[in-house]
Amino acid sequence: MVADQYGDGDVDVAGGSAKPSGHSTDKEDHMRGRRTSISVALASVALALVFGRVGTATAKDLCVDMSPAIGLPVVGKDFMIPAINKCKPFTGFVGANTLVSGTGCTNSGGDVFRLALTAYTAVESGSNPITVACTIPRPALTGGICILTVGTADPGIGNPLDELRELVVREVSAKSCTVAVP
Repeated sequence: MVADQYGDGDVDVAGGSAKPSGHSTDKEDHMRGRRTSISVALASVALALVFGRVGTATAKDLCVDMSPAIGLPVVGKDFMIPAINKCKPFTGFVGANTLVSGTGCTNSGGDVFRLALTAYTAVESGSNPITVACTIPRPALTGGICILTVGTADPGIGNPLDELRELVVREVSAKSCTVAVP
């Protein structure tokens, strides 16, 4: 027989200790904690829905602004600046008709982001690729420089080196963005 040691009728028959009146049992504490956890989870989901974070996870892209040389940003899809001493592939586009691919690297000192790209325009048949080489200071990602080079892809047209054209673009910047593929 289990005795009511506090005289209040609260006896834990499962073998635990009895608690004085006014105190909750372990089971009540557990249920209260569970209700609180569920409430916090529901509140988190509600806030996420209000701020658009559930069901619409947005990937961050990188937009490289080479204005006025290129009127539209060079967009690297799902690209974030690599960590120090790391490189990552860069794929994306410029407007609706130009695809780009290349590599972006952060130097071992962490103060420079370099980007090397090749761009292909899908509009004109026989259009030549454009190579792009950028150096952009970190962490500001402003005040960079890019060199765009266009050359002939047809070796039958004179000396290809004679056909190279370079454009130096200053004050290049890069920033995180979200852009839909056109």
